[in-house]
Amino acid sequence: MNFEQEYNLALQFFHEEDWGTSRKIFEKLSVIEGLINSEVYAQIQLILVMIYEKEGDFSKAKDICENFSLENSTYYFYSQELLALLYLETYSIKKFIFKFSELRQNTAKLSILPPYVYHLFDNIITATNPEALIRLQLSIAKILNILSITQKQDELIAHYTTPTVAYLMLDHKNQKEASKLRLNPTDFMNDPTEGILIDQFFSFKAKQNPQFKQHKSFIGCFTLHLDSLNQFRLYGKENQREASGVSLVLNRKQIFENQSNFTFIVHNLPNFQEEPVGFENTTNEEELSKDLKSQQKSSDLKLPLYRCIYFDPDSGLIHVAQREEWTFCREKKDYKRSGWGQYKRDMDKLNNLVRDFIIEIKHLIQVINSTDSLNKAELIEEILLPLRYLIKHYAFKEEQECRTIYITQWNDEKIQLDPNLKRVYVDYQSILPAMEKIFLSVGALQHESALQYLGQITTKKFAVKRSHNPFRT
Repeated sequence: MNFEQEYNLALQFFHEEDWGTSRKIFEKLSVIEGLINSEVYAQIQLILVMIYEKEGDFSKAKDICENFSLENSTYYFYSQELLALLYLETYSIKKFIFKFSELRQNTAKLSILPPYVYHLFDNIITATNPEALIRLQLSIAKILNILSITQKQDELIAHYTTPTVAYLMLDHKNQKEASKLRLNPTDFMNDPTEGILIDQFFSFKAKQNPQFKQHKSFIGCFTLHLDSLNQFRLYGKENQREASGVSLVLNRKQIFENQSNFTFIVHNLPNFQEEPVGFENTTNEEELSKDLKSQQKSSDLKLPLYRCIYFDPDSGLIHVAQREEWTFCREKKDYKRSGWGQYKRDMDKLNNLVRDFIIEIKHLIQVINSTDSLNKAELIEEILLPLRYLIKHYAFKEEQECRTIYITQWNDEKIQLDPNLKRVYVDYQSILPAMEKIFLSVGALQHESALQYLGQITTKKFAVKRSHNPFRT
């Protein structure tokens, strides 16, 4: 194989998350004579940083960044931003503050970080007592890591929708391109406490309804209940008829990240394609930056999927979204050998971890916000933003919801307008590669043959099943 073929093969293994195989090939390519100081070499080094970070080898990742050649000017700034994030991830808080302060004058336009994260870090390092604010941000990152779904028992998740929308996302034959899953703004939630409950949750005195003019949150909603009458009655209603929708059962690993990290060390780096930027001696910094930004805009999002936290303001009770015994055993078709006991123990442990972090975060907020400082309160609200729409009222606990979150700004080119619904949205990914099966509610049985047909003509075949739940439509 020639260099380009080996590069493409290594990149394929990287996208398949086969870190070890990808690393071995890239390490071999990185020592080829004549490659040093080229743009391609710089790309390989950045990819190796990502792989080492994934493998937990922070020392090697930092070594690459600390010794990165200034000759690769655009990539140099990316490497130094990565270095700052590596300092943050390894709790070298003072080094992070120093490095980010050093870079902020030069990288505002070149930054690989999402606007929310860059804006947040920029505000933190210019505030008084930035170390305490960074500790709070790290605690939020830790609780998000815990809430990120990785358990094998929760490998399947469901998205309830109308048959009409299901056709748009599944019919690749009669459309130029099947519609992608949409992330929607947080303006149309059925829970009036959405986004507000978090201040009570953390005993934090803040604005009644904070507005983040510079940020906009988009979410995708899923559930751990694959065939639920409650979900069919609430969601996916065709012409407002209860239990007339479908449950699209997806393989979580296919479309979501396995790991959460709101420092975005992996999720938002340049999306290197099969033909590496600079292969034909592209050295102009402006052109290089433009190419990389274009790749980021055109690439599909791949984000973590988080469990929601259910909170009862009256009692203080906290419960992390999880499968209930009846839905868990139904999938196994045998409650005695379902493995429910171990799953329940794992979820109890996760609940306790979340409760411990909540206590830690409450304490940090109290320390930071001990004085009546409006600026500090607003900054705390900005730090809490990734968690704001993961906290739901206990009254909605039956839904056992999980969500993916995309925080951005209005000038993001991924934001689109649906002229019919008069709503904005963000395309996520095609669900076709992740499809496992569809459950039809009792009011959607007329769609059975059409959906069975679609399930057999796709590359990834899926089954169509009737809901086991009784309901009179």
